[in-house]
Amino acid sequence: MPNQSLYRFVLILFGPILTWIAAAGLFALEHNAKRLGEDHANARRLAAGLVTLSGVTVEALPETNITIFQRADAPAWTELLRARGVLVSAFSSDTIRAVTHLDVSASDVDQALAVMREASR
Repeated sequence: MPNQSLYRFVLILFGPILTWIAAAGLFALEHNAKRLGEDHANARRLAAGLVTLSGVTVEALPETNITIFQRADAPAWTELLRARGVLVSAFSSDTIRAVTHLDVSASDVDQALAVMREASR
């Protein structure tokens, strides 16, 4: 049966990779789930700082670690921020996404806001 052969081939080829991905996911859940609240707090801290910036609009405070905000020149502004070490993603011409995670501390958020404040001038 061809489908069985294909399934076996995929399992042999990708089985170890899938096992590794599952192990990484389990490790993250066991060791980092308790600190998700910190990521969420950092996202709220970022949103609170963003509302003070000229030309930036935050429609809703984040409930997770993702902050979505608007700025008229989103692609150009994200490139300017990237050049200054702040990594955010432009979703459209006026929408930007920022994500806090394990490697982003509250002081990192404050530093990013300082860069954004300078870039907004």
